[in-house]
Amino acid sequence: MRQRLLLLLLSAAAVAVQAAAQHVPLAVINDIAGHFEVLAGVHQVAKQLSMDPHIFYVGTPGAPMRIGLHAWLGQLEVPPTWHPMHELNDSGITADVLICVSAELAPLVCKAAVEVLRPKLLLIWVHRADTATPNGKILSLHNPFKLVALAPHVATLAESRYRQPVSWAMPIAPVNMVAPCVLSPCSSGILWDRMVAEKAERASFGKTLPGASAYQQVLHGPSINSNTVQVIVMGKGGTREDLEIPADIDKDVIYAGGLPYPAFWARMHKALALVPAFGMPVYYESRISSTILASLITGTPLIANELMLTTYTFLTEKHVFLRQQGEDEVAAMYRIHEMPEEEIVSRREALIELRKQMTEECKNLEFSPSLLKVGLRPVARSLRKPRSQGPRRSEPPSLPHPPAPAVSQSTELLCS
Repeated sequence: MRQRLLLLLLSAAAVAVQAAAQHVPLAVINDIAGHFEVLAGVHQVAKQLSMDPHIFYVGTPGAPMRIGLHAWLGQLEVPPTWHPMHELNDSGITADVLICVSAELAPLVCKAAVEVLRPKLLLIWVHRADTATPNGKILSLHNPFKLVALAPHVATLAESRYRQPVSWAMPIAPVNMVAPCVLSPCSSGILWDRMVAEKAERASFGKTLPGASAYQQVLHGPSINSNTVQVIVMGKGGTREDLEIPADIDKDVIYAGGLPYPAFWARMHKALALVPAFGMPVYYESRISSTILASLITGTPLIANELMLTTYTFLTEKHVFLRQQGEDEVAAMYRIHEMPEEEIVSRREALIELRKQMTEECKNLEFSPSLLKVGLRPVARSLRKPRSQGPRRSEPPSLPHPPAPAVSQSTELLCS
């Protein structure tokens, strides 16, 4: 009896060990709590290649479900391939390719993943290049490795500072709407024009809260069909009181904070245009703005200036609403509101096509099986050649936006 019991125990242990030891083609580490937009994009591109990556994320366990990330990705429950970072050591997983998202901001997290997962290739998606140096810690995490930036200007600066080849690719997880918005369905019968100012953020993040002048400029802009303009502020962190809304316009301001991803993207998708919130010049120099990703995720065009097009060279005038000379965002929004429907629809359709093209580029260049070859680090070509517009202009946006996407709509101009 004892021998039989011992055999059963040994058999169960063997099964447990076999189940625990799992080799997978791809694992992804989200090195920084948040930054889920890029992680979602990597996940979706991998799924299109019939790869089911194991995801390890930094931050509170259960956060992806709580904030609606799984719902955005069409997952009704947490897949067994998603793990909070504290499960890494006991996961029993090894991987052919490991992708670390934003590893330059938390190299020790990526290092821990490399030691456990023992990849054949490490692919590092660089979020920002302003801290890059030839002796950067991410350059010694694993060999072979490949550096990929999220935009061409980030790749250019990272390559010069790391002195290593850096390609660029932007993985995108599009929002899938039951009834995609083109134009008319966006209004949903609402008859007033609303416009947004900026995003509420905790002061600890060092971001500027909207000032009274921004609200006043929006609310006192040129009237369209005598409709009332209303301000809607979206975002996370902070409270309505933090917005310091002037008493005389308080009734015209709505604060919609902390929306889960599906509601957040749905509101943006139904917007007429997104107002870029480039509060610092680094978004033209060394980092990518979340507003750019938001536009591609939702298919809603940006209100852009020439400097944006010379920086984010994959965008052209057919993808954005280009501001006229001397025109601020508010004046541009009122002008866009009166545009013929076909001009608005054409930009949304162009964005969707661009998104498809960028996804194919990402699949071909960043997830190719040939990358497993030691030392192969192809440099991705830009989707469009840089524009020749002379020296870069450094003028700030006309409204004091912080670095987060402010969103506008034909019936609503939203801020996030």
